[in-house]
Amino acid sequence: MILIDRFFIISIFFVASIFANDGWSYWYGYRRYLHRLPTKISNELFLRADTDRKIVAITFDDGPLKRTPKIMKILASYNIPATFFILAKQLNDKNAKYYNNPLFTTAIHGYHHYDYRKLSVKKVDMELKSAIKVFEHYHLRYDLFRPPYGMLSDILIDKLKKHHIKPIIWSIDSRDWSKKYRKGLVSRVLSHLSPGAIILFHDHGVRLKQLKKIIRGIKQRGYSIVPLDELILYSTLYP
Repeated sequence: MILIDRFFIISIFFVASIFANDGWSYWYGYRRYLHRLPTKISNELFLRADTDRKIVAITFDDGPLKRTPKIMKILASYNIPATFFILAKQLNDKNAKYYNNPLFTTAIHGYHHYDYRKLSVKKVDMELKSAIKVFEHYHLRYDLFRPPYGMLSDILIDKLKKHHIKPIIWSIDSRDWSKKYRKGLVSRVLSHLSPGAIILFHDHGVRLKQLKKIIRGIKQRGYSIVPLDELILYSTLYP
């Protein structure tokens, strides 16, 4: 009985340490993954800015989708800048026009939504070149890149450097990609705010009412939402 009680107490402390509010919101397994990355990869990543200023950036993955214009309408109504990490395969003559707004920055999220760790050198090269070709066709900016699932490889880093593209991760995961976590999404994002944070949303994830509440909550806490480019001017804080 005593052993069981001790195990229970240790377990509680372990879980609490995982979800402690230290300005980061990560699935624990992914945070461990980042810690274990070789220096060659980690030195190239930008996760959050090294600053004391109460500034954060908002990013969206997996677009363009039908919901994208609705998200943009809300952002524009609050004059909020955002970076959209786009899947090049989904771009077409109609939705490429969504991004014709100086508030919004475009970036690559891949051509397909592949885990780059599982791709050969040839396949990684093909994916990047295909994405760049589409972005160039629509005259969209592509010097920033976020890998699908946040997964990286030596090959990917080498190819990104070759094309002068900077890999961007995040420091606050809204977890809007999971129905299980959408209920507490607003409080989770706001409770993990910290200077220089990059917040991750998805075009198909965050609900419009939630986005409005988060924007208002960020401002009420004395933070400003700035373009991702402004954060990148600072050096990187690595977990």
